[in-house]
Amino acid sequence: MVVVLIIGILAAVGVPQFTKTVETSRAETAAGITHMIASAIRMMTLDNPGTIINGTFTNCPTTPPPCNPYAAGTNACNLIACNYLTNMSFSSMPYEYLALNSGSGPRMLAMSYRRVTARYPCKAGKPYCSWTYFCYEDGLCTAQNGAPRVPSF
Repeated sequence: MVVVLIIGILAAVGVPQFTKTVETSRAETAAGITHMIASAIRMMTLDNPGTIINGTFTNCPTTPPPCNPYAAGTNACNLIACNYLTNMSFSSMPYEYLALNSGSGPRMLAMSYRRVTARYPCKAGKPYCSWTYFCYEDGLCTAQNGAPRVPSF
């Protein structure tokens, strides 16, 4: 009986701590990928002035189309097609990634936010369900909604 009680107490403390550790690790990975996307956008716009890149990476094809940085409505997948970013399984990641190069003002280049799917559920009221990261043209990346601090890049 005592053993069952001790195991129950350890589980009550251990499971929430484990969940927090896993979510923090996922968030730190998301911050790094968001920074990498922003850097890829900066490189592409330096090489191809006037290029505007917008959209998500969720539906990028496994084999990207030919590179065309000046195509009308250039989408985020063009970063992969032009070899500025490697093709990853963005649709299977716990965070959604967006390219937001609007072409005006102090620009936000990339964003990531925690997605809620069957594979990555979020219980109502859990703080990690709203964690978000933004990266800007000047290289600054910020954490929003209580997300873990962005590492120095």
